[in-house]
Order: sequence, then C-alpha cells, then structure tokens
Amino acid sequence: MKRLMFTVVCSCMLAGCVTQQVAIPNNTYDFFAEDIVSKTRKGIDNVERFYAFFNNVENGKRDQVRIVEQTIEGKPIYVDVRYSNSKIDLKMDRSNDTYSDKKIVTTTCNQLNAIEVERRTDYYVSDCSDKEQHIIFSDY
Repeated sequence: MKRLMFTVVCSCMLAGCVTQQVAIPNNTYDFFAEDIVSKTRKGIDNVERFYAFFNNVENGKRDQVRIVEQTIEGKPIYVDVRYSNSKIDLKMDRSNDTYSDKKIVTTTCNQLNAIEVERRTDYYVSDCSDKEQHIIFSDY
C-alpha cells in the first residue's frame, strides 16, 4: 500500500513538471504561445521566433508564426503566416484597426523575401495569388 501511494504521489509530481503548450486557436490553425511575435511601440518580443521561421522557410521546413503588431491606439493587427509544401499561406487581419480599411487579406504566396532598408530589414511575401506583395514584418 505504501508503495502504491508513493508511486501515485511521484506520478503526480512528475506530471506537474511537464511543460504544456497552450494552443491559441485561429480558425484554420492553432498557434502556441511561443509561436507569437509581439510588436509594440516599446519593442519586439520573441523576435528570435520570427528569425527561426524565416530560416525554416528557407530550408523547406514546415512552420508557422503569428505576428501581432499594435497600432498607435493599441489595437492589434494580426499577421498569420504558415509555410507548408513550398507554399506560404498568409492571413492579415486589420479588422480591429480604427483607421484602416478593416480588411482581412488571405492569400497564398510562393516566396518569402528579406530586404535591408536603412537600419531595418523588411520581410515580405511575393508571387502571391492576389498578385500583390505584402510586408509581413519589419525588425525595427
């Protein structure tokens, strides 16, 4: 009996040590907290995650990232980017932005590019189904 109690207590303690990922649902994909890059006027949180995503796309590895950028008024703009099977699915949601067109853009693209502009690097997708290029992230 003591052995059984000891086993149960140890199992409970060990289960408490396991790190769980919390999924953040978004219609077609789930984003885990560590997949989110947050950009505010104070700086960029978790920028390394975006760089890892960019490298994974360059190496043909399936990956996804969510970029949450704050407007001056503090409203979120969501940019969801998913790479799989040599395609980049993009969803840009500006519906919460007070001064935008409130559009939600969804498109599929073939390329993720980086271009250095003065003191920053702009990352954008091109060769898209909507015939546009979309800047998805700037690291300034």
